[in-house]
Amino acid sequence: MSIYNQVGGMFPYYTGPTASGVPSIAGTTTPPPTSGGMGAGTIAGLGAIMGAMGAIQSGFGAYFSAQSTKSSLKFQADMAEINARMAEDTAQSIMQAGEREAGMVSAKYGQAKASAKVSQASRGIQGGVGSAAEEIASIDLAKETDMLTINANTVRQAWAARTQGVNAINQATISRGTASGINPFSSGATSMINGATSVAMNWYSHNQQAKIASALGVR
Repeated sequence: MSIYNQVGGMFPYYTGPTASGVPSIAGTTTPPPTSGGMGAGTIAGLGAIMGAMGAIQSGFGAYFSAQSTKSSLKFQADMAEINARMAEDTAQSIMQAGEREAGMVSAKYGQAKASAKVSQASRGIQGGVGSAAEEIASIDLAKETDMLTINANTVRQAWAARTQGVNAINQATISRGTASGINPFSSGATSMINGATSVAMNWYSHNQQAKIASALGVR
């Protein structure tokens, strides 16, 4: 008696192994177990979707980053132009202050010269000769020295202010030029295209692997 007959005596509904090698009961074939989980094709598809979402997000990120940089550079240019105007105003104020100071000094020495001449006349000293002339000449020399000093200081300070203004204008020009060269749409599109290219390459690679796996019977 075969083992199947012995088993059949104990289990009348047992009919022996099927062609697939899996026992059947009451004529019903039990399907062979299948591997759970997702196939390679499904994984590749999900990966492509996630990659596309990442590419879109990267594109928007590049756009907003470029837009922020562009706005920041424009703001820097605006501030630099304001600083340049303020520097020019400062330079003009310095020149005006120098002129006022020079006028006050000139008036002071004018009064000193007039007082000296009155004093000379009251003492019966002939003006324009001898010690009288030397006294007036010394007053004129002191006046000229002070005027030259005032003028030199005024020009130096005004020049320093205008130099700051020129530097600010140069900075504004550079910032505005750099800002004009930034295209947020182009940055976003470039980033998105690069991301899409990477996604396409990855999808193609996974798709080829899925085809190979399907040909080999791997699920």
